[in-house]
Amino acid sequence: MKLKNSAQVLFGLILLSSLAVVACKTVPVDKKVPTTITNNSTYDVTVKVNGTWEEKDASGETVKIKNPEQRLAPGESWILSTPVDPYQLRFYGPDGLEFSQIESPTSPVKVSETRTKVDILLVDDDGGYPTDLSREGVYIGIISFADEVKVLTPRPILLNDAGYRAIQDILRRENRSELSYQLATNQGTSLYYAVHTALATLSTYGDEFKKLKSVNIVTFTDGLDNTSTSLGFTPLEDKDFRGGSDIEYRDYDRTQIAARKIGGNDIHAFVLPELGSDIADVSKFNSSVEALGTVVTGQTLKDQFGQVVGNLNFTQTGTLLTIRTPSYPKETQIRITFDVPTEQKDGAAATNSRRYVEGVIGLNNGEYTFTPTSVAGVSVARDSVHGTIVNQTEVVYELREAEGFQATDTSSQWTRANTRDQWQRNSEADQQDESARRVDRYSTVIYLVLDNSTSLGAEGIERVRSEVLQFLSDIKTTYDAGN
Repeated sequence: MKLKNSAQVLFGLILLSSLAVVACKTVPVDKKVPTTITNNSTYDVTVKVNGTWEEKDASGETVKIKNPEQRLAPGESWILSTPVDPYQLRFYGPDGLEFSQIESPTSPVKVSETRTKVDILLVDDDGGYPTDLSREGVYIGIISFADEVKVLTPRPILLNDAGYRAIQDILRRENRSELSYQLATNQGTSLYYAVHTALATLSTYGDEFKKLKSVNIVTFTDGLDNTSTSLGFTPLEDKDFRGGSDIEYRDYDRTQIAARKIGGNDIHAFVLPELGSDIADVSKFNSSVEALGTVVTGQTLKDQFGQVVGNLNFTQTGTLLTIRTPSYPKETQIRITFDVPTEQKDGAAATNSRRYVEGVIGLNNGEYTFTPTSVAGVSVARDSVHGTIVNQTEVVYELREAEGFQATDTSSQWTRANTRDQWQRNSEADQQDESARRVDRYSTVIYLVLDNSTSLGAEGIERVRSEVLQFLSDIKTTYDAGN
């Protein structure tokens, strides 16, 4: 299945008990029961019905509509009062690209046996709509807080072109979805519960990121916390602060930010405070924001976000050692020597080498891995790396933080099944392993915790939207440039 621009589409799983519809299967349409179309993806989806459709208007009269369509936010449903043949439906993502037709068991749209329920699932393609966190890049999560705390991004969103448009849609939506950033209608500021929500959400997804090296929480607030200990909240991570002290909750957040690891990484927290006109206790406000991270000050919110961009690091320049091997069986031991002349074939030469990288081949979720186990005279990062299959039977591994290599090095590749065996020379691999200086990108995750309390007013909400989008645009530009 292809998008119109040929981007590949992958899809998530459905928890609904239903059958996939294939073109050759005919299922009767129930003429008495309406069809409900539900958007269970994390993005806005536009549903179009081809042909002329009959619907009942407010007075109960039947009217004919040509090619009706409905834009559904995540979680929203469209109920068609008369049954629909699913093959009349077309589905479009937030960027306007058609992403699916009901034509195979792998379709992201599932239809119940009676054809009265149409379920839109998570959508994924190489240009956007990410449903997994395995790609390298910048990932964004958004949480809003006032009297309620809402996670506006059910999963972190990859900040590519489509991801930026999806976030833009989340921020710009007005009164159409629970998953949107808009002015609260009730008074309250649940700052500490919101920061705890960010911590809990990051902990949920931390191990799914590939090459994660930077974890960040950026909080914007203009008020004092006064509702985080509400009895109406559900305790997070078995920590129950309901009816308790807001100071105790604040201190818990502070210690967790300092101590918690996400994917093995420390959390960098930034707070963008804006002293609201209704704050009488300035000292308490200052203590509140200082507890939640590095306080970023500036003349405007734009200045504050600009400083955060300057403190984020998305790439590192270093040397990668590229190793090319046949598709060896798992547990094969490999030694790459850099001081053995090419004419030497005796395994003793590898054993006596003083400049080498040694490791073992593994298999993880259907992918080859190489894990360095010992080095001498040179150095590389000791973490396991996934290989890339090329030419069907060759695998390329890139080892980071490679040091001690020289332009005159001659690499030789040796293998053995276990430590009792003699090293065997793989002469076909000679001269193929090399080190090169390059920019090594890694993944960054940023959770934005945004105040949307009534004290901001409509103008304040619009200002936050604009500055957040500019902030994300600057981050995307910086990352794409490799800086």
